[in-house]
Amino acid sequence: MKERPINYDRIFEIPQKGESEKYVLEQVRLSAKDTLADYSTGHPSTKPGTNPDPLSQRARNIGEDLSNPNLIDQGMFRGAYNREKEAVSMTARMFGKEADDSNLDAGFLLSGGTESLNQALWMIRNKFFSQSYNDAYDADIRTDGLLGLAKKIVEKEGKIPNPRILSPVNYHFSINKGVDLAGLGVNSIAYYDLDKNFDVDEASLENTIREIYDDGDNILVNLAVAGDTPRGKVHDVNLITKKIREVSTELGKDVPPTFVDAAGAYLFIATMQDNSAYDGVLPNISFENKDIEGIIGDPHKQEMPYSCGMLLLKDWDLLKYTDTENFSSYLDVLVDNEQKKAGLHATAMIPTSRSGANAFAVWAYHVNQGLEGIRSKKENIWGLVKEFANYVDTSPHYDLVSEPQTQVVSFRLKDSNPNNHKSIYETIKHDPSDFLHISHDTGLLVRTKEELGQTRQKTYKKDMIYSGLFTTFTEHNNGGTIGLLTKRLDKEAKRLR
Repeated sequence: MKERPINYDRIFEIPQKGESEKYVLEQVRLSAKDTLADYSTGHPSTKPGTNPDPLSQRARNIGEDLSNPNLIDQGMFRGAYNREKEAVSMTARMFGKEADDSNLDAGFLLSGGTESLNQALWMIRNKFFSQSYNDAYDADIRTDGLLGLAKKIVEKEGKIPNPRILSPVNYHFSINKGVDLAGLGVNSIAYYDLDKNFDVDEASLENTIREIYDDGDNILVNLAVAGDTPRGKVHDVNLITKKIREVSTELGKDVPPTFVDAAGAYLFIATMQDNSAYDGVLPNISFENKDIEGIIGDPHKQEMPYSCGMLLLKDWDLLKYTDTENFSSYLDVLVDNEQKKAGLHATAMIPTSRSGANAFAVWAYHVNQGLEGIRSKKENIWGLVKEFANYVDTSPHYDLVSEPQTQVVSFRLKDSNPNNHKSIYETIKHDPSDFLHISHDTGLLVRTKEELGQTRQKTYKKDMIYSGLFTTFTEHNNGGTIGLLTKRLDKEAKRLR
C-alpha cells in the first residue's frame, strides 16, 4: 500500500479551455488512489461496506455504462425496474412475506438508511394528519402544510396536535434529520431507556407510552432498532409492538405503525434468525407481525456497492400519502398492469430521479450467492465475532460493553481514563502500516434519556464517561484480521498505562 500524500491538481474553477482526455483521466486516477476505497490490498480492514463483491460491482457498472438507467421512466428502463422489483421481493421473502402476496414487491432501492427513514416519516406523517384531521377540519396537510393545518385546528380546539415518535435512546442519529425534515422537531421524539444489557427496558417503554397518551398526544410511529451501529443490538420488536398494542387498546388509541431499522444488520438477521449455526440471542423480525409497516436495510453495508439502501413496505397503499402525480405534467410512467406501482415509483419518492444501476448490483448479488452463499458468509462472520469477543472477554485490558448479537463487537478499556478510547481510535485509524479500522463512540454506554441528554451537553466532551470502541466484521475479514487487530489493541493499551 502506497503511503500518502498523493499529489494531484486541485481545480476549483472551470478552465476557460478544456483539458485533454489524457490529463483528465490521469487526474482522476491520482485522486482515486487517494480515496483508498479498496481495502483488498493484503492489509485487513473491519470497516463495513468498503470492499464490495466483484460481481455485484460489475453488474452495477454494466447498468451505468450501458444504459445509465433512471427509474423515473420504467417504460424506457424496464429492465432495471424489473430487477429492482425482484431484488425487493427476494428480500421481502426473507422477512416473512409469502410468494402470493400482492405487496411482495412493495419497496424501493434508495441512497441509504437515512433516506429510507426520511421517506418513511414523510409517508407516516401525511397518513396520520390526513386520517386524523383532513375531513374534520376542511384542511389538507399536503396543501395547507403543518402551519396551515395547525391554524385551523387551533381555531376549533385551541390546541396544536403534537404527535410523538417513539424510539429507544440508541436510535441512529438520522432520526434527528428525519423529524426536522418532517417539520416535527426533535422534541417530538419520545425516548425510552434500555436495560443493563442495552435491550429494551420494558418498564420505561410502558411508562413512555402512557406519558404520551396522558399528555393528550398520539404516537405517530414506533421506530425500532435491529442492529444499532455501535453495538449491533437487535431489540425484541415483537415485545415492543405487543406492549404498544396493549396500552393503546386499553386507552382507546389507534395502534401506531412500526418501522424497523435493520440497516447494517438486515442480511445477518434474515439469514441467522433461524440458523442452527447461530448460538446468540436474535429476536425474530417478520412482516407476519401485523404492526410492522416497513423494514429498512442497507445493501451497501453488506457486499454491495455504495450508495444503496432498501426500504421494504408491507403495503403499496402507504405511498398514496406522498404521491404527487397530480403535480406533474410531463411524467409518463404507466407500464402495462404495473401502472399503479410504476407511477408511485416516480411520483411518491423523495428522489424523483433514481439510478437503476444498483438494482442490477443487488439482484446480481442475491442470485449469484443464493441463500446458502449469503448464509455461509454470515456464519463465518459470526465465527469471527465470537473469536474476537473471546479475546476481549479474557483480555487484561478491555471489557465487552454488551454480548454481541450481530457483526459488531463493542468494548472499552478497564479501569482507565475514558478519554483514552479516542487516543486508541486515532492512533490505529491513522497508522499507515496496517490500515486497520476501529470506531470510537462517545455515547457507547448510554442507556437512559438522562444520559443521552448529558452526551449532548458542550461540557461533556471534557470527560467522555460514556465513550468506548467497537469494530464491525464483514465478509472480507478473516482470522488474520483478528490477529493483527488484537496485537494492535494490546500495544495501545500498554502504551496508555
